[in-house]
Amino acid sequence: MKRMFVVFSSVLLILFVVSCTTAPESSKATVSVVITEGSSDEPTTQSNDANLMSYGTLNGDRFDVWEDAEKLEVHISGFSYKLSSGPGESEWATPTKTDKTVDLMTLSSTDITWLNFDVQEGTVIVGIAFQIDEATITVNGQDHPLEIPSGSKIIRTQNLNWEISDDGRIELQIDLTKSVIKLVDKYHFIPRFGWRWRGTLRNLWAIHGDVKVLSGTTESTPTEPLFIALYTGESTDTTPTILKTIPVAKEGIFYLGKYDPGKYTVVLWDDLSFTLTGDITEIALSVSGREATYTTFDHGKTNAETNLHLTYRD
Repeated sequence: MKRMFVVFSSVLLILFVVSCTTAPESSKATVSVVITEGSSDEPTTQSNDANLMSYGTLNGDRFDVWEDAEKLEVHISGFSYKLSSGPGESEWATPTKTDKTVDLMTLSSTDITWLNFDVQEGTVIVGIAFQIDEATITVNGQDHPLEIPSGSKIIRTQNLNWEISDDGRIELQIDLTKSVIKLVDKYHFIPRFGWRWRGTLRNLWAIHGDVKVLSGTTESTPTEPLFIALYTGESTDTTPTILKTIPVAKEGIFYLGKYDPGKYTVVLWDDLSFTLTGDITEIALSVSGREATYTTFDHGKTNAETNLHLTYRD
């Protein structure tokens, strides 16, 4: 009986050790959404309602929010962000309910942290959206409700390309002088937001790079046309995903397109020769050359793009 107890205790110990040594969770980063005051000369987002209610037409009495308003309180009720997991693959995260009222008039002296949210490191954000339920402006000690067109209650900033590698912040610039409009005795709120780091969308999930010729330890730009192929996986015995010529005018720079995350191989050829065969009705062009270099890599594993730097010797 004692022997059985010892064995049973050992099993419990093993289970306990296994349960305490599970794989570590992926690191998370905290992102802050911050509002700053500024000109809408930056890339802006606004609804179509803003076109129907132009600043010049509605603000005929030259209402100046900075001179005439004492408070401008805005209530934010929801927030979401759009994630990219591959070329042409993106989805909005489940909206987060928020309950926060901010006074935008304080932007004259400080930035406003709207909210914070956590994401996995390596997440690629291509858009954010937030909902404004109501707003109130205080003029001469009296509160006035701000009329918000239905299309302006949800603000979307898209065409971003931000890969989260560490804690950071999204800066939204609002131009209050063009966001608050007075018409007769009513005030209207049509937010005009600008945002930073739109990013290079061309390179999101793209495989691209450059080629240099090695002479000793010195790198130089190729002076001959090159041929490059991209294969899915490690084998080059299959049909390449794409074949491209790199003309001399490109100075070794190439762009192979956007691809799903995975393992790929590129092969580069130099000393190219082109042969035409056939007759008037059918002509075929064949290319031959020397395999100058090749490399296999993981695309999309640690970054949302792959920038290759290839070198070869004459």
